[in-house]
Amino acid sequence: MAKKKRRTHKNVVPSKKNYIGQHESTAIESQLYQYSTNGLIRFDDQKLFDESLFTTSNNYNTWYNLHGLHNEALIDKIGQCFNLDSLVIQNILDTTIRPKIQVYENYLFFSVKSVGSNKALQPFEQISFVLGQDILLSFQEKRGDHFSHIRERITANLGIVCQMKHDFLLYLLLEAVLDGYYELLDSTLEQIQTFSYKYIQKELKHFSVETIENLKIQLKQIKRSLSPIREFLMNIEKLDHPVLQIENRKYFIDLKDHVNILLEDVDYQTKQLETITNVYFSLQSQKMNEIMKTLTVISSIFIPTTFIAGVYGMNFENMPELAWVNGYYLTLGVMLLVILGMLFYFKRKNWF
Repeated sequence: MAKKKRRTHKNVVPSKKNYIGQHESTAIESQLYQYSTNGLIRFDDQKLFDESLFTTSNNYNTWYNLHGLHNEALIDKIGQCFNLDSLVIQNILDTTIRPKIQVYENYLFFSVKSVGSNKALQPFEQISFVLGQDILLSFQEKRGDHFSHIRERITANLGIVCQMKHDFLLYLLLEAVLDGYYELLDSTLEQIQTFSYKYIQKELKHFSVETIENLKIQLKQIKRSLSPIREFLMNIEKLDHPVLQIENRKYFIDLKDHVNILLEDVDYQTKQLETITNVYFSLQSQKMNEIMKTLTVISSIFIPTTFIAGVYGMNFENMPELAWVNGYYLTLGVMLLVILGMLFYFKRKNWF
């Protein structure tokens, strides 16, 4: 029986790639940082990709960040320069795909969803990373402030970032992405905490279930975005790859713990929203029951009076009460006594 050949990735870059995303008007710019404990070579706001700039000593770490992905030719050129697989390039250009990880012989590729700067209009943006042996590439949909503090640390040579390899820089970038989720979940929790029982009871008429449902959808998106990051970090613990330093794995394990905390927060807030929804519908049902009870009491009161009025409205000739001088007033009195008697009975039964 013939043995099946194992499918392998070939570094063949097709001539045509398609950008799939929303930020086609974003200005394309890039930043290049080549750093070590000995110094920093920095190129900010580069409009074009210049391959000749990537010529530093092996003692330097290289981080190239690009924001704006709609120029397929530029992304294709970067892919050819660093010998990236064609599937990787297309995944960078497709911002609608689910976050994923792909392991190659000389590098790792993975994409994550980050929290955008404008949380109301565009809460999630895609960021792709390529971690090689001597370089880290990052691709953002548009310019954001996710990594500003990391650039400042590299520029000022603060902490140990300049002493560590590229995988430690990747850890810092992922940590910055997770910080955005913490801020978004804190904001969501503040909104949830405003929906107290007294608030819902007071604002029952104007309370919007749509707001609750939108928060639920947002939490589902957060969970859908965080789960692949956890999968990637779990794989990092077991993955034996030349671009990953064994001594730096502890940092990714710490990130995995952060992701687990975030996912627990998502589950907690989702349950809180479910509780709020149940409270709202319970109050609605209670309010409706009170209305129905009031209407039932009123109807019950007028049923006997309506009966009495109906009896004396039949106009038979042989009805002695019709000839009474005070028949009208006596009938009204009987009706009033019936009403008072029923109200007294309902009150004793605590029906209103």
